[in-house]
Amino acid sequence: MAKQVLVPIANGTEPMEAVITIDVLRRSGADVTVSSVEKSFVLTLATLLRLLRML
Repeated sequence: MAKQVLVPIANGTEPMEAVITIDVLRRSGADVTVSSVEKSFVLTLATLLRLLRML
């Protein structure tokens, strides 16, 4: 059974830190859930990249 991991991200998160962390965990076989700590459906990362939260 795969380990379950929650990766919370917020406005201002460095994109590479989030993406690399998620990638390494998934490659190691973990079941990764990425979650927003913001109430908005859109996150604005440190480089002004925007992520849309899926329901």
